[in-house]
Amino acid sequence: MVGIAFVIMATLSFFQTATVQKGSRPLVPKKEQPPIWLASGAVLSYHVEYVMSFMFVKLVSQVSFGAFDALRRLCIIIAGHFMFGGPAFSALNLMGMALALTGALCYSIASHT
Repeated sequence: MVGIAFVIMATLSFFQTATVQKGSRPLVPKKEQPPIWLASGAVLSYHVEYVMSFMFVKLVSQVSFGAFDALRRLCIIIAGHFMFGGPAFSALNLMGMALALTGALCYSIASHT
């Protein structure tokens, strides 16, 4: 999977930097393409996360894995919002986050009693 993604990014990078004929446009505009090191790092980190997810599921029950996965996704959404900006969270977004946190808290309390 990592190899396929790297080949795709390298191909796009090659077409971007290759000399194009007059009047033709590059495949991907230069300003929208991330640097190859950043794209490679993203692919590698996703692959590591994917493999570790399967390792983690062996250690806990399915319900625990689902609860942790919901919290992981919530953390990714919040971190992405702070890192990349964007519109403010709506009231419905905040209610969904509160519901996810409440569910994880209730599961934690219920599993320890």
